Amino acid sequence: MSAEAKYAGRLHVEGIPEGEPLFLFRAQDKLATEALARYRDACIAAGLTEMANSVDTHIHRFVDWQVANGSKLPD
Repeated sequence: MSAEAKYAGRLHVEGIPEGEPLFLFRAQDKLATEALARYRDACIAAGLTEMANSVDTHIHRFVDWQVANGSKLPD
């Protein structure tokens, strides 16, 4: 199930207009770190070093959370 469907009406992110699609990864998702790593690599390829570093920080936070709490395939 998509995050938009699962969390409809419960997510509001300041600065993102109502109705603009967004994609959400949760740390419990076993596939999230691989997807984030690919996005980080795309940022590097585009010359977005600061963004790539930020994504890398989130990857490490996800891994730490998964070690402490476990992970599962997405719903």
